[in-house]
Amino acid sequence: YRPDGVAQEIWGNTDPAHTVFQELSAIASSPDGTLYALDAGAGTILRFSESGDAIAAPIKDLGCYYPRGLSIEPNGDLLVCDTGRERVVHLDQNGREL
Repeated sequence: YRPDGVAQEIWGNTDPAHTVFQELSAIASSPDGTLYALDAGAGTILRFSESGDAIAAPIKDLGCYYPRGLSIEPNGDLLVCDTGRERVVHLDQNGREL
């Protein structure tokens, strides 16, 4: 978004019949520019390049119940707020739990 609130760019499919996410709940950017999108409905994390292209396979099987928050550590590790199970899950960049 620009400072005046106007969207600069839109990623993904705008057709509701073909959406990528079940329930997008959080996004975060890593130090290398990778954008991570947390889908609470599917329990997955999708990864996108700076230009919006999907990269790598989604991180699946988080073991989370409707995760609602996502943060990226300076080293690239992910912290997922699993609100349904009242915990924070620490993952490496490939989705392995630490």
